[in-house]
Amino acid sequence: MGHTEPAALVRQTRERHGISRSQLALRAGLTEEEVGRIEDGHASPTFDQLRALLRSMGEDPVLASKRLAHRADPAHMATAHALAPEERLDRAFEWNRFASELSRAPRRDR
Repeated sequence: MGHTEPAALVRQTRERHGISRSQLALRAGLTEEEVGRIEDGHASPTFDQLRALLRSMGEDPVLASKRLAHRADPAHMATAHALAPEERLDRAFEWNRFASELSRAPRRDR
């Protein structure tokens, strides 16, 4: 499934239906300026706004998810890779020490 930004989705759907920004704004209960800012990528619509815009053109938004190519969080990996190898090793040793201490801690009743 491809990824489409909300701005492109709204603009492409509106153009496919052959309606103007002002017509879409009237149908969706938004101002023409709000529709323009969304389509131009200067405003991020809420999901409710996106749904209102698409439904006013006879369509429904569809959300989906997919598993990342790697199990690791890409933002975390980028941060880790920005560290020097020595710093990454130090962090790994810190986590190892923490895990050892945690394993020796008494369990509490829940």
